[in-house]
Amino acid sequence: MYNVYFSFSCSPFENTLDQRFLFLSESHEEVIAALLYFVKEKKSFALVCGDVGTGKTMIVHHLLGGLPASVKPILIPYPDVEYIEILRYIARVLKINPKGKGVLDLADEVRAALTKASLDGEQVVLIIDEAHLLSTGSLEHIRLLSNIETTESKLLQILLIGQNELSHRLRGAGMRQLRQRINVNRFLSPMSPSETIQYIDHRLGVAVSGFDRCFESACKKTIYKMTGGVPRSINRLCDTALLICMSEKRAKVTGRVLKKAHDALQSDVMLAPKESEAGRSFRDKRISVEKLKPAFASGALVLLLALGFLGYRGSLGENLKARIYGPRPPEAVNALTKPLPPVPEVKSEEISKPAGAKEKSDSSIMPGLAAPQTPGPSQERPEVVPKEGEPAGNVDVNVMKIETAHPSAEGPGPNQAPFEESQAKGLVPNENGETAQVQGGDTGREIPAKGGNPNEKAQNLEPGGKGLRPSDAFTITIKRGDTLSGIAVRWFPEDPASGQKSILSANPQIDDKNRIMEGQILRIPKAGETD
Repeated sequence: MYNVYFSFSCSPFENTLDQRFLFLSESHEEVIAALLYFVKEKKSFALVCGDVGTGKTMIVHHLLGGLPASVKPILIPYPDVEYIEILRYIARVLKINPKGKGVLDLADEVRAALTKASLDGEQVVLIIDEAHLLSTGSLEHIRLLSNIETTESKLLQILLIGQNELSHRLRGAGMRQLRQRINVNRFLSPMSPSETIQYIDHRLGVAVSGFDRCFESACKKTIYKMTGGVPRSINRLCDTALLICMSEKRAKVTGRVLKKAHDALQSDVMLAPKESEAGRSFRDKRISVEKLKPAFASGALVLLLALGFLGYRGSLGENLKARIYGPRPPEAVNALTKPLPPVPEVKSEEISKPAGAKEKSDSSIMPGLAAPQTPGPSQERPEVVPKEGEPAGNVDVNVMKIETAHPSAEGPGPNQAPFEESQAKGLVPNENGETAQVQGGDTGREIPAKGGNPNEKAQNLEPGGKGLRPSDAFTITIKRGDTLSGIAVRWFPEDPASGQKSILSANPQIDDKNRIMEGQILRIPKAGETD
């Protein structure tokens, strides 16, 4: 595009393999000389490494043009394939049909063809460009190809040309067999500052021009500083600088033009439209949300675990079971079916009687239930429950609040209904074997008083009151909010800790003292009783 503006006969800085633009620096001349020695002396292996853009491929084509007629080169420019493909390519060059043949068959035919070529005076050189793309397995197979030889010389010479990564790989312990076979090893280095200017002047000379005609003298150091003496980088910088110089209608490239050209090559978004503020804000927010997603997930997991732990500790699970299964969840129902220790029948001597009354040795208010007794010094007087509509203090009730006793292990008496059936119907037996309707209550059930005398005062069987004593055995039904420690304090106020142990011993169905269920039946033993 700028050839007419600068009167060039051709484009001087195109990255092509045109041998007219080949400039042999000191490093290039040394590498070419070493490669010619490698071919002439029929060495087994040669290795040439260099950085990107230093001119390795240009040297390969220069070598191909300078080989003797007796040397037959096989060039593989792009070896990023399987070893079998490389072997088939070699076979085709040697005029072997590789169709339908495996690695071993092809290797034998290649060996035979190389032997015949050697007898005919031909020398075969395998040149693999971009050899750093070869896999480790392919490198090992290629090493085995170098074993094709006669007693006098190698039948196949191998030249590997690649980037510096190839040299680093061959230093590994697994590559020591191949590294020991390399006879010629050269490194292609960038050009010096003076060679850089000579290189530019040489290419401009091919285009019928020169450095001083197109560049200011002050650009020499700047060009080397920006390119490092790498030929490909020099071509790109000078090509861009000449284009900018033409667009600004300048006669020569200046330092300012070089800087603009360098910035243009370094910035791959220079010509792209700028991102709007709204688009940048949306992109930043989206990236932020994506980064925060793992944190949100972790926080939710921690919250769920904490709620589960607190729910377990706060008996929320038990409350939920109670709502699902009703007042008696499956655990409580199962507890009812477990046999409880037998409750001894309370004798008449343990029941409070009026002064002067004749003792009865065979009477009891209820099997397994203690009779009321006169409150001692540490007991409170019973709370009289008035009938509905009657004033307090003038109560004439014929019921007492008590807890139903669990039937003994021996089974119900002749006039006693089975416990489960009576309990299901809300009936409990009195002292005569009759059953009365239970009127409910949190702490007990109501049955007619002894003898059914309507003038007899009702007695409250709350713990500590006149009536039921902690020394008597009986059963209670767990209500919502009850705890084992609270029950022990209620029925064993003098020693709650021992009371709690006695309750646990009398109720072997309790697996965890901190988890009792609403509706569960507990046996309250006599004071000091243990199983």
